[in-house]
Amino acid sequence: SSGINAEYGESIRPDGRAVTACRDIKLHVNSISTALGSAMVCFGDTRVIAGIKGRFAQPDIESPGEGFVVPNVSLPSLCNSKYLPGMPSDAAVAMSCRLAAVLSKVVDRT
Repeated sequence: SSGINAEYGESIRPDGRAVTACRDIKLHVNSISTALGSAMVCFGDTRVIAGIKGRFAQPDIESPGEGFVVPNVSLPSLCNSKYLPGMPSDAAVAMSCRLAAVLSKVVDRT
């Protein structure tokens, strides 16, 4: 679909792009100096930032030969005013659980 503007016979979007034109996409890697790895994707005026941090910990006594991965999605109020400081939002908890499920299928913990 070319968007709602095309349905009304308009050929220019409110931001000045043609209805068929895509927004510029830019990728910046290692944009967070305190992370082990990070990326910022710019899609027009939209920005998405992701960072990976990690640390080593002692394995569980019951499984001394296995490690573990505990993902934690953080959605600070900087990304949207609906996310308040304090306890993680329901969205952050749901994303963390989904990420844990995906990682459990692809990460070798031995």
